[in-house]
Formats: sequence, structure tokens, C-alpha cells
Amino acid sequence: MHNKKTYLALSSLMLLALLILVVVTPQRPVTLEDVVRPVLIDTLPVIEHIWHKASVSLADYNNDGLVDVFVTTNARGHLYKNKGGSFERVSDEGSGSAFEHVHMGLWGDVDNDGCKDLFVTRQSEYSYGFYKNNCDGTFTDEGARINPSVSVNGYGASFIDFDNDGLLDVFAVSFDRDDHRNFSSYALESGGSSNMREVFNPVVYKENNVLLLQKDGALVRSLPSDSVLSGDLFGSRACAEANGISREAGRRLGPKFGFKQAYQPVWFDADLDGLLDVLVTYDFGFSALYRQTAPGDFEDVTYTAGLCKLGNAMGVAVGDIDNDGDFDIYETNIGSNYLFVNSGKGTFEERGAEAGVIDYSNSGWGTSFADFNNDTLLDIVVSNGREVAPTWPYDEMDKIFLNKGKERFSEIPVDHRALFALELDEKEIFNADAAAATGDLNNDGFPDAVIFRPHTGALYVLFGKPNGNHWLSISLKGTTNNREGIGATIVVESGGVRQARVVTAGTSYLSQDDTRQLFGLGKHEYVDTVEVSWSNGAFDVYRGITADQHIELKEGSGE
Repeated sequence: MHNKKTYLALSSLMLLALLILVVVTPQRPVTLEDVVRPVLIDTLPVIEHIWHKASVSLADYNNDGLVDVFVTTNARGHLYKNKGGSFERVSDEGSGSAFEHVHMGLWGDVDNDGCKDLFVTRQSEYSYGFYKNNCDGTFTDEGARINPSVSVNGYGASFIDFDNDGLLDVFAVSFDRDDHRNFSSYALESGGSSNMREVFNPVVYKENNVLLLQKDGALVRSLPSDSVLSGDLFGSRACAEANGISREAGRRLGPKFGFKQAYQPVWFDADLDGLLDVLVTYDFGFSALYRQTAPGDFEDVTYTAGLCKLGNAMGVAVGDIDNDGDFDIYETNIGSNYLFVNSGKGTFEERGAEAGVIDYSNSGWGTSFADFNNDTLLDIVVSNGREVAPTWPYDEMDKIFLNKGKERFSEIPVDHRALFALELDEKEIFNADAAAATGDLNNDGFPDAVIFRPHTGALYVLFGKPNGNHWLSISLKGTTNNREGIGATIVVESGGVRQARVVTAGTSYLSQDDTRQLFGLGKHEYVDTVEVSWSNGAFDVYRGITADQHIELKEGSGE
């Protein structure tokens, strides 16, 4: 009995000492090497004095099961074939096309033949383009499918089945032409206590956003000029009017304010009513949320949704950061990013500072949500780009923000120059943007991020590092829906945790994540249910799926 009491006393002391050690000993911060492994894909030539023309788009273009990379620099597109973790640049002869004068490349199976085609936006003097995938690794230039041709200063775009006919359509946004940037006069007057009442007389813009619907094999321009989706000065008209900003009387916001400068659209169901809505990022104004009130009808709900934050929005990511079933928004800006948390009813609250993702020290561009450590919580990757070197005072490192739960994140910087020993004479370089996209490039079940920094020419990938957590990768195959299931929502439940993803084709900043959806499962080896809500209203349920595999779910094959 005496020995037993002594043993219990010693055990209690040891447990107490262990608890004190855990509390007192500082925890080692998570480093970049704990989460990802950087690999340089290529160093492309640095082109001086370029502006807003870098993009990264991910897709398996040759159907070999490996996600490939398409990147644009200045006015040129480069295709990199994935060789199983290494990448080979495909020549013009090898692809059958030169991909010239490209702002953004967008992948989508337009004709539902099982091969991803490529749509491209271009600047004003060049028409938008379309390259048909011949299903043999080559492409045919079929720009004539766009009828009439579109020649505006195009930037971001997204595929979506707008009319639910089973065929992908294109929604592309535009940036006002440089030759429109001439302000004739400013008039200032005091506005009392508010700083939103200065008078500004903007120049009339000419370029609208574009909707191209598939009709009889053609992509037909179908958006009326008076549609709310065409865009407006300052982005959201509702937010501008709420702040006293209008054509007649508003605030002088700076030398570029008053132009419709849209960068990127992303489609998702913001209010969970079964209809897809679209958010468009706008520079020098208010990013706009257009709610679909009935099939094909939209209204500007940015103000009532709580999204009226004046800024210089570049990139956007949509995902469920708190696993409560609705979609939250992360928006990159110059100087401070925004995290809009969804209430569940399509209204939002900005919580970037509290969450630790506001990132004051950088000018943000590309961004995506991905669960890098597969712990069931979505993390954030951000690519940052220097505005003007060497006078711009910020560090401009790319960032990963690890989700720690309860809407809190920890920051991990990515110094890509140090990683790859890159050296560059920054004198008179004018090269602002940086692009980012995510997907599983080595099929290990952990997401990877591809980032292109045109300021240094670095195109690199951050390979997620396996850590023992489980995962499930899902791709969709539509039958009555579009083949890739673009616009569908997937909900995975495992161990009582429900995770929601929306299948997008075009997001971030002029970029595109892979359409395969990767779910981190933590320590759970099985998935209880997978629910697929297709964009046309169809619904499938699958049960009892083993973790650590990629599965394709065909429309109509579930319960």
C-alpha cells in the first residue's frame, strides 16, 4: 500500500511537471518548411515597365492525370506540361498555337468532349481569343467562334453555365483603356464633417463587362449595356450612392478614380438560395456583389450585404473558412486586405484585422483558399507585387496564412528571392502584379500553390508537405450539367465536420485554380457523406467513402 501511494504521488508530480513544461515552454512557430516545399519552375525574362498582365491558370490540358500550368507575361502565354513534379515548357510547335497578346488564360470544356479548351482575354487593340483543344495535346485557334469579336481592354474572366443549358458561357470584365485617362477638371468643395463629400467630375467610360453565351457553336455577346453586370463607375453603384459619390457630385478619390476598372469575377451562391451570384473586384472604388434574384436577373446588393469597403481590390478568393456551410470572401488590396465573413444569409462582416490577414505591409494581388495542412480548415495564400521599385516601401513577400480556427490565422512569409537566390537590379522596373493559383500538382493529396512574380521573372510552386492527415479529392462529371460541374457546390462531412466548396473556373487575380476539389480530413479515415448540389438544381448524395483517394462523381450516380 505504501508503494502504491508513493507511485501515485510520483505520477501526480510528473504529470504536474509536464503540464507546467507545456504551459511555460514557448511553442515553436510554424515555418514555411513545415507546410510547403518551394520549387522553381522557371525564370522568365523580366520585362520592364509592364502593368497588370500576369496570370496563372491550372488545368490538366492533356488528360494525363497531372495538373499543368499556363502563365502569361506581358502579352504572351506560356504552357508548362507537368512531368510528375517537374515542368516542361511546351513550344509553339508542340501546342500548335502561339498564345500571343494574352492577359488571362481560362480553361474550360466548352464543347463537353472531355478536353479543356482555352479562352483568353486581351487588351483593346486585340480581340478576345478561343483555342479549341484537339484532345491530342494541340490546339486550334478558333477565335472566329466569338461573334461578333470582342475588342476591349479585357482582364479577368470566368466560365459559368449562365443559362443552365449544359454548356459553359464566359463572363469577362474590363479595365478602362489608357487613352480614356484624361481628366478635364476637378472641383472641390467642403462637405462638412464627412470626408466623402468632395465634388468630382469623372470622365465617361466606354468599356463594359462582357457576357458570351454559347449558341449554335458560337460565343455570342449577350449582355445588354444597361445590365447591372455591365459594371459602373466606382464599381458598385449602390455603394457609391450610399457614400455620396455620383457622376454629378462625389468625392475626388484620386487621379484614376471614376473609371470602371474591373479585375476579376468569381461565381458562388452568396445567400444560399440556390442561385449563383457573382462578385467582381474593382480597382479605385467598391468591389461589387451582384445577386441573382431570378434566373438571369441580377441586382447590386453590395451595400445591403455589408461589402462597401473603398479600396484598390485586385484578387478574390471564396471559401468557407469556419466550416459553417456558407461562403466567405477574401479580397486583396494595396495596403490592406479584407476578410468578409458570411452570416449565412448573404450579409458579411469585415474581420481582416482581427483574423490577422489584413497584411498591411504589402500590395496584394493573387489569392486562393486551400487547406495546406489538411486539418479541415481553409488557409490562405497571397501573392504580393511591388508597385514601383525601388521607392515602394513594402517588403512585398508572398504569404501563407494558416487557419488556426475561430477565425484566427498565423502568418508565414515566403521570401522567394532568398529561396531561389534570385538577384535583380530593380532600377526603373515598373512591374506590379503577381499571380497565384492552387491545385494538387503531384497528386499526393496536399494542395500546392503556383505563384508567378513578373517583377523577378520567378514562376514557382509551393508543394504542400504530407503530414499524416487524410484527404479526399473530388472531380465532377456532369451529364445534363456542363461536363466539369462548374458552379456546383460540394459538401463533405467527416467526423462531424462539414466542409463546403464551390467549383469555380476563374478566380484569384486573372487566374484559375484547378477544378478538382481537395478536402483535408485531419485524422478521419472515412467520409460519411458527400453532397453535390449541381448548378441546375440536381442533387446527389454519396456515403461511406474511404479517405486518401481521388474520385470522380458522375451526375445522377448518387442517391
